[in-house]
Amino acid sequence: MGKPRFSIEDATLFNKLHQEDNMTLRQIAKQFNTTHGVIRNYLIKYGYSYDKRKYSLNEDYFNELNDPQKLYFLGWIYSDGCVFNYPDKRYKGFSIKIQKKDSYILNYFKKLLQAERPITYEKQTSGYCIGNEYAKFQIGSSKIYNDLLRYGLMPRKTFLLKYPTHIVTDHRPFILGIFDGDGGIHFNPTNKMASLSIAGTEDILVGIRDVFQKEIGIQPNKLYKDGNIYRLTYGGVKPVVRIAEWLYSWNPPMYLKRKKEKFDMLLDVPKYGKNMLIFKCPECGSIGEFEKRTVHHLKKYKFKSKFCSLSCSGKFNRKYQLNGCKLTLEMKQKLKENIVGENKRYLKTKMNKEGIRAFMPDERI
Repeated sequence: MGKPRFSIEDATLFNKLHQEDNMTLRQIAKQFNTTHGVIRNYLIKYGYSYDKRKYSLNEDYFNELNDPQKLYFLGWIYSDGCVFNYPDKRYKGFSIKIQKKDSYILNYFKKLLQAERPITYEKQTSGYCIGNEYAKFQIGSSKIYNDLLRYGLMPRKTFLLKYPTHIVTDHRPFILGIFDGDGGIHFNPTNKMASLSIAGTEDILVGIRDVFQKEIGIQPNKLYKDGNIYRLTYGGVKPVVRIAEWLYSWNPPMYLKRKKEKFDMLLDVPKYGKNMLIFKCPECGSIGEFEKRTVHHLKKYKFKSKFCSLSCSGKFNRKYQLNGCKLTLEMKQKLKENIVGENKRYLKTKMNKEGIRAFMPDERI
């Protein structure tokens, strides 16, 4: 029989590091180039106790997906998270890594899990976005790891994930989690153009696209391949507003604020615009307006001018006929002064009592 790798003196040192220096078994194992299981066995062998967890958490949290917040959490893991399994270290769990400025999302997930493990912060030193600061929330738990596998996740998931249609009971929080992690909403207040996009695997995006069509009636768009991933994009104010309102319609207690702020700005800025021409009726002198894009319709009228009514147009025409089908100087002047100005009219929208977006009264700018 071979000689034991560690002695009772080593076990005593392990106990000191664990109990007095508050090192975890994994940290001790890394220092002695072994596994945490070996450290644990030697502590037990020589009569020392150990803490099963340095940081407590609710390992039963993902037993069932019976809460919209769990689906939102799962959507984040699908997008910006990962599950890991290191057999040599006997270490399983999941982690989410996002920009440091968005770390309040991780604090929210930490609260849901009742986890004491702190969020760690790091700066990117190589690869893409060097110098950017990130926040990371990592949990080691075989129980949670196995639960997440049941919900379709897997190690090294980037190009393999499929939409978990069979386990998602409410698509809104789940897709919102994916959107907050790997999506974007863009709005240009100047030209009133809006777009919404989500990146992911082909199967994930096809699943989301099918949900949008079934739940909101949005016509399916073509997926675009961007390197090794795919992108689903919707352009135009109306479809973007419909999708965004649906995503937030379950009144989420938490969401990525900077994306929600863009959506709120999209709703608040006047979007549906018309260029209007202001005219003065050549007959009665009343002021009215019509759309500038329809000015070409005047070509079919004899006087190439806009009247406030057919009655005024008829009266003006009779004067013209009575004058031998010639315009008097006064009539010429009135036709010349027909267009007196322009303005832009924009319409905002708001939710009515039936939950349908409707136009507000005209707001002239």
